[in-house]
Amino acid sequence: MCEAVPDCLVTGWEPLEAGLDLSDRDDRNVLAGDRVIVTANLRDLPAAKLDPFGIEAKDPDQLVLETIDLSLADSGRGGQRAGR
Repeated sequence: MCEAVPDCLVTGWEPLEAGLDLSDRDDRNVLAGDRVIVTANLRDLPAAKLDPFGIEAKDPDQLVLETIDLSLADSGRGGQRAGR
């Protein structure tokens, strides 16, 4: 993965972890390192906890749809996704 996406590893997040208050303590390292967290577990990553850090949690399906919309917009075919 590191060869395909050289900047995929997040470092230096450890000092932030102690100050993060999430219902599942195992999610703190994820919150400390990302700007967008893609997860089907949105319940454990509420916006009220993420907003102060400028982080957003997205459902994988929503991310795929947004990516398709952006791709269509870039191609000049915005709004032509199936079902629209």
